[in-house]
Amino acid sequence: MTETYQVIIAGAGPGGAVLARDLARAGISVAIFEAGPEEAEGHNWSDAIEKNALEAAGFELPVLTDGRWEGPLVKTHELDDNLFEPHAVPHLEIRFPDLTGATRDLVEFRYITTDRVVLNRRLREQAQEVGAKIFYG
Repeated sequence: MTETYQVIIAGAGPGGAVLARDLARAGISVAIFEAGPEEAEGHNWSDAIEKNALEAAGFELPVLTDGRWEGPLVKTHELDDNLFEPHAVPHLEIRFPDLTGATRDLVEFRYITTDRVVLNRRLREQAQEVGAKIFYG
């Protein structure tokens, strides 16, 4: 490799990809070194990810309608390339450890179920679109 970079990032997971994307947008030359192969796109499951983090990463959040998420990034089929699962958990009931009671008020669930493979793929693509280089293996 003969190129030089101002910043080198270890790992092309969501954190590394967001950092690379934002640094490249600011005009900083950046490279990510990912130990895994390019076709490995992360964990093949969905996770509850904090809505604020997804908004800060630049994703448009869906709207809660009749207990389900709706919007352009919501999955319409299990295998489509959208980011968010349609099911929603808007509030949680916090119960006592011995299950004898619960808090009086429901607690807002600040997370949304997100497809990890799609999230990782989109963040890597965004980083590369603005000039970050990713080296695999």
